[in-house]
Amino acid sequence: MAKLADYVLSGIVGYYVGDVIKRIQREKDPDRQNFITSVYTEVAVINNRVGGAGGVEAIGLGEPRSGRETVATFDSDTKDYLSSIKGEVALGTFQEIRGKVYKFYPASRIAAIRRAGGRTVSVFLKEDDFDRIRYHKEKNPAFLFRGWPRYQFGVETASVSEFVADSIQHLDSEA
Repeated sequence: MAKLADYVLSGIVGYYVGDVIKRIQREKDPDRQNFITSVYTEVAVINNRVGGAGGVEAIGLGEPRSGRETVATFDSDTKDYLSSIKGEVALGTFQEIRGKVYKFYPASRIAAIRRAGGRTVSVFLKEDDFDRIRYHKEKNPAFLFRGWPRYQFGVETASVSEFVADSIQHLDSEA
């Protein structure tokens, strides 16, 4: 239980300190990166109570069992910070994903792919890579994408749903 509390609090502290985007970029664990951006909505809901009609000036979160009475205090400054990062995008650590292309968005240079288990990901591509995939002779070609997961604050996801590709590689149809 203590590990779970540390995991949750480490994600929340970034919002309190005001360096959540830097924390995501430094974090090596993709699951934790996803968690930190996904709790944005919950932190915003907590913080929306500050400065409202109820007269709440600040909300403190702590972990009394471990002797940490207050780990983070959310006040009007935190509320302003949360408003400023809503919709911001942070890139995760460099990784590879693979999947079959099933849809194109030419105006945005995005290819939608299906990964194992039926999960879908929108892949943001460079113009030449987009054209290479779009005009590929094979129907629903499989590609390996190297790049960064794209996390947007205010959007909750259980896994990577957007990806910025730095390079692509065609995979044989058996892949």
